Amino acid sequence: MATFNLQGVLLEKILADLPMNNLVARLVPLLKQTRGNVYKKLRLEVPFTADEIAAIARHYNISIDDLLGLEKAETHVEKAIEVMQVVNSFDTMTSYLDQALGQLQTFRQMPGFSMTYVARDLPLFHYFAFPELGALKALTWVHENLQETPKLKDVPRELLDAGAKIWAFYKTTPSVEIWSPQTLSNTLQNIIYYWQCGVLTKTLSLQMLVQLRALLQMQKETILHAKRLDNTQKKLVYSPFIMMSNGALMRIDKTRFGMLAVSSIQTLILHHPMLLNSIETSVHWHMRHGTVLHEADDATLAGIFSHYESQISGAEKLLKKQKPPRKNAGA
Repeated sequence: MATFNLQGVLLEKILADLPMNNLVARLVPLLKQTRGNVYKKLRLEVPFTADEIAAIARHYNISIDDLLGLEKAETHVEKAIEVMQVVNSFDTMTSYLDQALGQLQTFRQMPGFSMTYVARDLPLFHYFAFPELGALKALTWVHENLQETPKLKDVPRELLDAGAKIWAFYKTTPSVEIWSPQTLSNTLQNIIYYWQCGVLTKTLSLQMLVQLRALLQMQKETILHAKRLDNTQKKLVYSPFIMMSNGALMRIDKTRFGMLAVSSIQTLILHHPMLLNSIETSVHWHMRHGTVLHEADDATLAGIFSHYESQISGAEKLLKKQKPPRKNAGA
């Protein structure tokens, strides 16, 4: 399985027919950039913008299917599965977030883009609404590859800044999120776990619960905004349960591709029709059996958010009641 890199695929397609010097000469007028800037983009030191990718693809007659590798996907399943940046350190998680933001920015500007995110657990984007929750997510991802438990203070500022950027962009990106009664459970369990391990102080753990409440309030406001303005750019669907891991089904016009978390540290990009059909079937099941919350009555909404609030309150009571089994290691 290869690492997914849309910019790299684009360069591979156009460099197959042209030497670098000739390509620079052709791209300068096409992109309206200096030779120096074009060289930086070709060396992947500076990313192409979505408009530039679209212009190059049109000029060289490269289809979206070509960019996403769908020709290979028709016959070889193993070539239709690509890997996002594997997260095994804080540095690789920062790279993962930068890569995810660049691809989301590129895809969003393509015609007919849509995304449905199945949230078995709290979506990655939401954690970075707050630096403390973002640091918690970084801890849980990196911890899986370390023998020792990392500390919150070890999470670099660059990682949190990268997370804040992807959260800010995602907030304005049209999407459908499918939540279940258990979407917050893993986050709450991680807060309790790291409190009991001494990684988090009680004060910081309680602060994270306050931040989860704030995220719920943001979701409520999004739903109310959609109700008032009939604005369905951001939808939240409540499903009785989620029967897949965190994943997304995305479309660019008629082209589909998927993302699927296979562990807390690895995400796959899927192109093969058989795999995409499975994800799409799952998405449709959750949509069919779920409740579109901006279409729900007030009593239904109140009951759903009351459930999430009771989960947060339960964790809060546990934190206030219990003493940590050993001295806090410091956050």
